[in-house]
Amino acid sequence: MAVGSRAWDYAVKYAPSVVNKAKEILARSSPDKSVEQLVNSKSATTQAVVVKTLLDSGLPVHEFVRQVQLTADEARQYAQMIASAMVKQRDAVDSRQTPETSTGDVEVDRTVRNVEIEDMLDLLGVSSDNYATLLRCLNSHTSNDVEKFQLDRQIRRQAYR
Repeated sequence: MAVGSRAWDYAVKYAPSVVNKAKEILARSSPDKSVEQLVNSKSATTQAVVVKTLLDSGLPVHEFVRQVQLTADEARQYAQMIASAMVKQRDAVDSRQTPETSTGDVEVDRTVRNVEIEDMLDLLGVSSDNYATLLRCLNSHTSNDVEKFQLDRQIRRQAYR
């Protein structure tokens, strides 16, 4: 089964809102073909369009990579698309952050931000890399994601904190 088809099947089952948005985009971009024809196409280009549309519609990149289980060749073929989608999704999360207040002095603002970050790193006892990961996760994972994680761990009999 082609990558686009596997991605579509996953999205239909676990991300119906992404599928609805992707259907609209695909219908506009290829009005002469049905979504089913595009998803089931043997063309590598068409499959790439399906994957890109799903990722642009909000399918989480990490879920795509984990669930679609790309072969080595597919991973090489889709590497640039995956990297680009990761950056877009990360930037979208970052853009939803609370706007910072400014004193008007760039140096003062940066120093205040740095002190706040250092305080949080000390409070949490984590590195700046782990703190950055935490912030991205807080703004991209829902309570439903955590519940699914907990259920998955319970099924596999693995402890979680």
